[in-house]
Amino acid sequence: MTTTELVEGILKREGSTYTHDSAAGDPPTRFGVTPTALKAYRRKVLGWTVARSRVTADDIRALTRDEAILVYRHLYIEGPQFDKIPDRLVRLLVVDWGVHSGPPLAARKLQKAVGQVLKIALVVDGVVGRKTLAAVNRANGWAIAHRLILLRAEHQAVIIRRSVLAACPSALKRTKLRYDWGWRRRHLGLLA
Repeated sequence: MTTTELVEGILKREGSTYTHDSAAGDPPTRFGVTPTALKAYRRKVLGWTVARSRVTADDIRALTRDEAILVYRHLYIEGPQFDKIPDRLVRLLVVDWGVHSGPPLAARKLQKAVGQVLKIALVVDGVVGRKTLAAVNRANGWAIAHRLILLRAEHQAVIIRRSVLAACPSALKRTKLRYDWGWRRRHLGLLA
C-alpha cells in the first residue's frame, strides 16, 4: 500500500465535512485534521514561527484537501517512518492508529506488539527506526496485526472507561462512550 493509497483511505474514512462539537470538548476538524495537527505541520514543514502558529476554527474550515494530504503524508506516514513498515496490513493499522492517537503512541504499540510476537525485549520508545523495522521484518505480519488490533481495543476501552468514570450522570452522553462502536467499526473495517 503506497503513501498515496494510505492518505486516500484516511480521507475517505474521515470525510471532508467541517465538524466542531465544542460541547463535547472536541476540537474542530476537516478531513480529520485538528488545529493541533495543522499547527504542527505548518511549523515543522512550512517553517512557521511560534508567534505565527495560531490555528483557528476558521483555518480548519478553510483547510484544502491538498493541504490535508500533505499533513497526513508528513506527520502521520513519512515523518514517523511508517511508510517503511514492510507489511501492508501492519502499515495500514499503525498509520490509522497514529491518525487517531498520535504517531508516537502508534509506534510504541507497534513495538510492544512486535516484542510480544517475537518474545523479545524490544525497546518501546515510540520511534520507528532501524531496530524496530528489523524486528518487524522478522515477525509474522498477521501475528503483528492481530496483536495491534487487541492492543487498540484495550486502548480504546481505557479511554472510554476514564471518560465515563470522570463524568457526572447528566454528562454521560458527552463521554467517549458515544464513539465506542464507531471506533470498533473503523479499526476492524481496516481488515476488510
